[in-house]
Amino acid sequence: MTADVTTSSMEEENLRDLAALTGATPEELLRQHAAGDLPVPTEPAPPEAWAFLDGPEDLAATTEEHLRRWDGR
Repeated sequence: MTADVTTSSMEEENLRDLAALTGATPEELLRQHAAGDLPVPTEPAPPEAWAFLDGPEDLAATTEEHLRRWDGR
């Protein structure tokens, strides 16, 4: 069976990013999306959606210190 699926450039970009993160191929994820099993955003996430990734403001400057504390050295 063959099917043609059209996606927006944002959907395509999101599917490629998700594939890179999960190890799946973009084609596998596209099949899931086309079947309705994998919703894919069609617009970029607002900046506040990434707030959970924020670390301390000085993270870049103090990474070594944080790692040493975590590693016990």
